[in-house]
Amino acid sequence: MIRYLLILFILLPTVRSGAQDMEWSNTRRLKGSAVFTYVIGEGSNGIYLLRYRNRFFSRQVILERYRDKLGYASSQSIRLRKARLLSAELINDTIYLFTTHYDRNNAFNELKVQAFREDLEPIGEQISLSKSSLADYYDKGDFSMKLSQDRKSFLVAFTDRGEDDTRIINLESFRIGTCRKEIDRALQLPIKYDDFTLADMNFDNGSDAFLMIGQVLRSPKKAFEPYKNFSLYHFRSDDVEISDFVLNDSNLFVQSPRLNMNRWKDQMVVTGFYSNTNPRTFIGVYNLFYDLNEGQPYFQVTPFSAELVEALKPGQDIESGTELQDISFLEIIPTSEGGMTLVTENSSISSEEEVINVNGIPQAMSRNIYNYGNILVMSIDSAGSAKWDHVINKSQSSMNDGGYFSSAIVGHTRSNIYIIYNDQMRNNGDVMQYTVSNQGNVSNKILLRSNEDFISVIPGEARQIAYNELLLPTNKDRHFALLKLIYPK
Repeated sequence: MIRYLLILFILLPTVRSGAQDMEWSNTRRLKGSAVFTYVIGEGSNGIYLLRYRNRFFSRQVILERYRDKLGYASSQSIRLRKARLLSAELINDTIYLFTTHYDRNNAFNELKVQAFREDLEPIGEQISLSKSSLADYYDKGDFSMKLSQDRKSFLVAFTDRGEDDTRIINLESFRIGTCRKEIDRALQLPIKYDDFTLADMNFDNGSDAFLMIGQVLRSPKKAFEPYKNFSLYHFRSDDVEISDFVLNDSNLFVQSPRLNMNRWKDQMVVTGFYSNTNPRTFIGVYNLFYDLNEGQPYFQVTPFSAELVEALKPGQDIESGTELQDISFLEIIPTSEGGMTLVTENSSISSEEEVINVNGIPQAMSRNIYNYGNILVMSIDSAGSAKWDHVINKSQSSMNDGGYFSSAIVGHTRSNIYIIYNDQMRNNGDVMQYTVSNQGNVSNKILLRSNEDFISVIPGEARQIAYNELLLPTNKDRHFALLKLIYPK
């Protein structure tokens, strides 16, 4: 018995490291081509993952369960015939896999859901939720789904082609478990079919549906390429009235808008970047506040200071009026006083082409280069003023890998924001962690050293699975391993 306990301790270690606990799973050499991971969540019976062969959740996925201390428990292979996985959720120890199905013979796309027990066995048959007619021969559907905050219902949005080649947006909500339909709405939009995009959606309180809809516009200025104009649509479950508000106007271009619910203030907040002159560059942060009780939105802009612009564009000449680009949101965290903390990252993709001779025959080869740079953490108060900001300097570049080990993981508790990334990837660098307090105090440390084992975290696959827990898929000496970080509450 003593020997058994010793082996168990070695295989499933828990390490105390500074401000957080660290739990490792056993390393596993993955078999076959299912090398991508999706973290579903943590329940009372363990942690659940999906493993798949590509980034598109198609053909076949593997459902896996790990025990509480990250010991591998079991797996189940699931074939997706003519289907693609839209989402996977763990709710009350039941796993729900939402899949979209393409039926060319009957000319429709379909959304279905399948429930699984904690032992990974299916519960009943797949349930059909929604159907959408094919817009053309190659249409694979555009279903989107969003859970409510209490995880008791979910919203489905999809579009059909309407008259005069416009878009019809369909909204349907269902009860988790019974899949009983609660909302069934449709709205024909005055937007050409090919000029439409659904930028974001929110169903936080389970009764108000918010859609951020973009429309491609053509500028009369020849120097401008076509750009997107965004509008916020509000659908109420208890009212047939639909409200819509345009973000852009003649003097303001809003880019990359994101939706967030501030539950303390009962407000839907639209956060993006803005410019007064160019739809593809920006000079600061735009926020639109929509009060669910009053229903009258107002917006604020927070311009970046010259010092901040210089920090985000190191080594370049900063002139008056210089604007930024190639920055995206990693996290937007509302605060109780009505403000927010933003985490953004410099990121871009560039392509290179090269002609090489193969057996005397010239052949063109292209390379995609993925660049991920500095991270900005910025706090904005309810009046739209910048309280504090901090720039984390990093530089990550990789080729033809989709940026698999690049970018950063962001986790947060009530007191701190944690930012984790692979440092000096080309030189087997360490894994860094920055801690930013809600007062703007910053500290950093090496979270994982690569002196003995080469370890890389996979930012795109990590997930916050509890208030103070992060689960990180990692590559540990070419083997797969899970790392759980448990922070103080």
